[in-house]
Amino acid sequence: MLVFRPMSEPLSIPDEKRATKGRGSRDTFLLIVTALLVAGLLTGSFFFAELYHVNKWFVFAAWNSIILVPGFIRDFRGHLSNHSFVGFLFAWLVIHGLLLTALLRWTTIAIAFAVIFIELTAGVFLADVVFGVRPERNHDGQSA
Repeated sequence: MLVFRPMSEPLSIPDEKRATKGRGSRDTFLLIVTALLVAGLLTGSFFFAELYHVNKWFVFAAWNSIILVPGFIRDFRGHLSNHSFVGFLFAWLVIHGLLLTALLRWTTIAIAFAVIFIELTAGVFLADVVFGVRPERNHDGQSA
């Protein structure tokens, strides 16, 4: 359950989670470098797609599948030591990329969103049925 605090209440950060002195500039630098790296990779991938006459939707579908990886790692981090489960996640990523590519090629975006929602839900359900895993939850009941 989400709890909203009034803006008049200051947010309290525990002392052990506060940034140490001088760390803020390093974090800012790393954030800027990461943003430039992501922008460069995205721009470069679309540049090379144009250069080699690859459909831009295929590049979009590939990046969409790659972006799922951090979500999988976050949601299933306690189960990544199981090699068959990692194989399942990899197969799921491949299926997701191929399905997204096909949907963007031959359907409308509204149908694509609906089918992708069903595909992701079915993948989580299958992971639970076959491997007995569920995405990890934090103490608030939200995904970690």
